[in-house]
Amino acid sequence: MKRLFNIILAVLLAADISFAQVSVFTSQKAKPTGAQPAADAVTGVGFLPLLVFYSTGPNGGTANGNVAHAALSFGIGVSATDRLSVGWSAQDNVATTNTGRSWRGEKNLVSHDATGAAGSAVAVADVTSMDADGFTLSWTINNATASLYNYMALGGAGVTAANVTFQNWDSASGGNKTFAHGLGTTPSIVFIFWGNASAGSGQGSTLLTCLGVGTANGDQWVIGQLGIDATAVAADMDAASIGLTDKIAVRLATGPAIGNTASLVSMDATNVTLNQDAAWNSANDFEMIAIAGGVWKIGSTAKTTGAEPAADTIASSLGFEPKGMILMTHGKAASASPVTDAIWSVGFASETAENHVTASYKDATLNTQADSRLSNTRALSIITAGTPTLEAELDISLDANGVTGTWTDNHATASQILWIAVGQVSTAIVPIIREQNYRRRL
Repeated sequence: MKRLFNIILAVLLAADISFAQVSVFTSQKAKPTGAQPAADAVTGVGFLPLLVFYSTGPNGGTANGNVAHAALSFGIGVSATDRLSVGWSAQDNVATTNTGRSWRGEKNLVSHDATGAAGSAVAVADVTSMDADGFTLSWTINNATASLYNYMALGGAGVTAANVTFQNWDSASGGNKTFAHGLGTTPSIVFIFWGNASAGSGQGSTLLTCLGVGTANGDQWVIGQLGIDATAVAADMDAASIGLTDKIAVRLATGPAIGNTASLVSMDATNVTLNQDAAWNSANDFEMIAIAGGVWKIGSTAKTTGAEPAADTIASSLGFEPKGMILMTHGKAASASPVTDAIWSVGFASETAENHVTASYKDATLNTQADSRLSNTRALSIITAGTPTLEAELDISLDANGVTGTWTDNHATASQILWIAVGQVSTAIVPIIREQNYRRRL
């Protein structure tokens, strides 16, 4: 064991590794209610962020707990020119379905009015600056409702660059396709945002989106949802979800069925190479954000089915100290085919805080059943729309080499949990290496 440690130490010293810090801060805030454009300064972060992840529920989600109508928007903001978001909504208790989606290449946060046409965006935020102790948003479209949004800021010397690009799937053929990411160095992680779009930014009818992620070592996963708009036939609602761990993008189609997929092949200092299963349909625009620096790992796990409170291991043997987590679920067990109900839960966690938004839209049920849930004390939840019913909710803990948690509410489904961990090499070994490095150089 001592010899093995010395070999590992020698490799580290030969590379002269610097253990650059990664800082993560997560919290929740109510958006301003003033006339647009409404400035929104976020302070207390404790560092200058390189980028910020955002999530929000439906317009009217002004308090934590359950909210009528299903809506969720997920976005990332780097600067006033590098930001993107994707989201969807479904109206509750109507005889004819009213579902919509947004894909925004010029905004990082969208509050949907699920009762409006095509999931109308009643509040839209753009990042204007990253500040020494936080960041500032401008709500370029705004209303008088103080809806809540969650955020996770990422910074520190260990996270070095991020860049947003607009891309197009090949609508003529499948196979390997290269997409320039613009970083100038090999990304550590890339995110793919798709909203069934043929233009760089907008909104439309029908709930149809996906969010995918991939790392430099080839790991990948994607989560997607579907819900047909303007149907009064319960059998034609096609409310469905999917989570795949061998793809980075998916387009669901009526049936429901898989329409298109793409998988991560490789990434280098210039391009990300993706393999399309076939020619993509005409709605082929997508946005990609590439991030360099930090230590990232992604994966999936099946939720424990034990009685609440149920201890669970979300991620183990990471090989680094996690500082932040992003978690997602569609609430059902892993499946290679779409599963019933459109469900999307997005959670953020740091060492000291956690929050999440969940949107749930029930299939084959009229009048429609669509609900959301917000929390600033739990990292993830699964709800059944209608009453609604809280099926499971996760309280998370970031440990020295992994992530554990307790399902304070739980059900008997081994739901697929998709996760992203970001952090740094454990600070516990830094003093040892520094001391050994100092002695070696004497």
